[in-house]
Amino acid sequence: MFGSLIYSSMPMNQYFVTSQNLSHNLAMKIISIALQKSKEMSLPISIAVVDSQTTLVGFVKTDGSTFHSAITSKKKAVTAASTKKQTGWMNESLSVSLPMAADNILTNIFGGFPIVLDNKVIGAFGISGGTVEQDKEIGEYVLEEVKMILKKSEK
Repeated sequence: MFGSLIYSSMPMNQYFVTSQNLSHNLAMKIISIALQKSKEMSLPISIAVVDSQTTLVGFVKTDGSTFHSAITSKKKAVTAASTKKQTGWMNESLSVSLPMAADNILTNIFGGFPIVLDNKVIGAFGISGGTVEQDKEIGEYVLEEVKMILKKSEK
């Protein structure tokens, strides 16, 4: 009886939200594209892909990549998804204080990229293993390829 009083007086949509997230299929495509580009550059990398809630959906650490690239790629992906911006945008004081306030799960190092569909972030990925410029180059290449994939899927 108590439950029926609650449900009869309030619409169900007040108790849940829906969100759009990237699929594991798109995560695997992102990883594949990044691996292809890193191979062309002869660069061992780690790549992490997260959904809009920053849950890890896909991850690869290539042979020869450093242990810390695995950690950093995940932090870059989480930062891009949670801030809805490419990493590297924080000013000097925020780049230290925000990661500290967030239990060191965020980073300001370039290489994190949000994935946007219909003006909503559906996930993000992080590339780590090269110089900042190399990580950014791979990420920008992957992002352009993902944009084309998403455009084709809309048709």
